[in-house]
Amino acid sequence: MRNFLHLIVAATLLVGCSAKKQDNTAGSVYFIPSLHNFHKINKNYSYDSLKAIITRFRPDVIAVEIRTEDIAADTLYLKNNYPLEMRQMKYWFPGVKVVGFDWLGEELEGKPIPQGYWKNISQIKKLERELAADSLMQARLKRCYGRKEEREKLLRSLTLNELISSADSDIVNSQYACYDLTVHNTPFQPLSDFFKERNAKLLVNIKKVITENPGKRILIVTGDDHYAALKDKFDHL
Repeated sequence: MRNFLHLIVAATLLVGCSAKKQDNTAGSVYFIPSLHNFHKINKNYSYDSLKAIITRFRPDVIAVEIRTEDIAADTLYLKNNYPLEMRQMKYWFPGVKVVGFDWLGEELEGKPIPQGYWKNISQIKKLERELAADSLMQARLKRCYGRKEEREKLLRSLTLNELISSADSDIVNSQYACYDLTVHNTPFQPLSDFFKERNAKLLVNIKKVITENPGKRILIVTGDDHYAALKDKFDHL
C-alpha cells in the first residue's frame, strides 16, 4: 500500500489535527501517536483530548498497542501489562471494533503474559536493569540523550497536531540510532535487536489489520516512540 502522506484532516474530522493517512480500497487508514503516562501531564493532549480526537475520526476499527492474544483479557490483566489509553479504548468506544497489533517477544507468542513477568521473568527487562546499573555504559549512552529535556518539554505541552509537526520524531530516531551504535557488540546488544524486531513485527501486524479490514475507516494508535520509527515505512506495505 502506497502514498502515505502527512495530512491536515478536515475540521469536521479532527479540528485541524495532523495524522498519517492512506487510502484503503475506498476506506482510509490514519496513524497517530499516543503519549502513555505523559497524557496525565499534558493538558493539551490529555486522555480526554485523545478520546475526543478519536471520536471525531469516527473510525470503524481502532488498532491499539495490545497483543491480539490479549485484546479480550480482563481489566486487571490489561492494567498489569499495557498503557491506560490502550486498554481503555474498548471501554471508550464500545460500539467500535478494537483490535491489537503489539508483539512482546517470541517466547510469549500465543500465550498469556505470566503474572510477575516483567519483574521476574523477562530477560529484556533484566538486561535493561543491568544496563541501568552499568556506570560505564551509562556514561557512553549519555551522549545519546542530549536532547532529552527538549523532548520531554514537547511531550508535556504540545497538542497532537503540534507534536506531529515538531522535531519529536527526529529526536527519537536520533536517540535510537545512537543507542544502537553504543550497545553494538556489547552484552546489551540484544536490547537493540529486540527493539528493532518489535518495530518490524508491529509493522507486519498493522499491515494485517489493514488487509483484514478493506474499505473500513481504520485508526492506528501507537506509542510515540513506535510512531517515530514506523511513520515513514507505510509506503512499503
